[in-house]
Amino acid sequence: MRRPTAADYMSAFCPGSVSANLKMDYDQGMLLYKRDSCHIQIMLKQVETALKCIEKQNIIAEALNTCQNLTGLFNNIYNDNIRQDEKRCDCQLVLIQTLVYSLRICAVMLKDMESTGLKGSVKYRAELLGVCRAGSLVLYQCSLRDVEFNSQLAHYEGYFIDFCEIVKEFDHDDTYGKKRMFSLT
Repeated sequence: MRRPTAADYMSAFCPGSVSANLKMDYDQGMLLYKRDSCHIQIMLKQVETALKCIEKQNIIAEALNTCQNLTGLFNNIYNDNIRQDEKRCDCQLVLIQTLVYSLRICAVMLKDMESTGLKGSVKYRAELLGVCRAGSLVLYQCSLRDVEFNSQLAHYEGYFIDFCEIVKEFDHDDTYGKKRMFSLT
């Protein structure tokens, strides 16, 4: 039996339409969608809702896990195998927006941990720093591929800028030669 490829995954979960059928009913706290909606976008909007709860409750382990999974999903699906112009759905953009939001949450948690004198776990500090570094590389590659990357983020651009400003404050460890994090903005 043949192992499914990223293209198989995309065709199964993304219809490729541009109809943007997703709406959030803020009064009832529900995500509304139609039958032909992109399943990836539905999932990502639900993940974003969970991230808001994770941020509000300051659950570091869940923020790390979610951010690592989003980074892995991005790397597994949206590599050079799938070109952006071949599909009409904007689920890739929604994934990047959700990733940016989760990275900003992790960066804020890292900054809070630093400002409290590392009262949190040293393990969490290293993992937060690692996920921020990995995410910054993903976002850097996205910005290299697309000149309009920042403007496409819409209101997530503020989260992106906030993430970049926080990450710039941290030094690399010996593996990276004690250089400062590069600026993404």
